[in-house]
Amino acid sequence: MPSKKDGERSFFRVVDLSDDEVKEIGEREAAGRENQQLRGWAGIVAVDVTSRPPLTLKKSEPPPRHGVIIDWPTESQAKNKLAMALASVAKTTRCG
Repeated sequence: MPSKKDGERSFFRVVDLSDDEVKEIGEREAAGRENQQLRGWAGIVAVDVTSRPPLTLKKSEPPPRHGVIIDWPTESQAKNKLAMALASVAKTTRCG
C-alpha cells in the first residue's frame, strides 16, 4: 500500500544482491528509524509493478538503489486490489 503521507511506496533495487546485503540495507535504511527492527522483506520484480497500470517506478536517490512506486489510484478499492496483486507475486524473506 502507498504511504498515507506521500502516496508512494518505497523500495530498493536488490536483484543482484545476496540476502545478507539486502538485510544490511534494510537494517540501515528502514529498520533504523524509530527503534524499529527488521523482520524481513518482500521481493517484487519491476515488471510485476509496471505491468499493472497506472503504477510506475521512479528512481529516488539518495540513498543508493532507492526508488518509489507512484501513481497509485485514489479510490481505496482499486488501491487495495493493486496492493493485493503485488503481494501475491512477492517473494518474502524473514530475518532470523
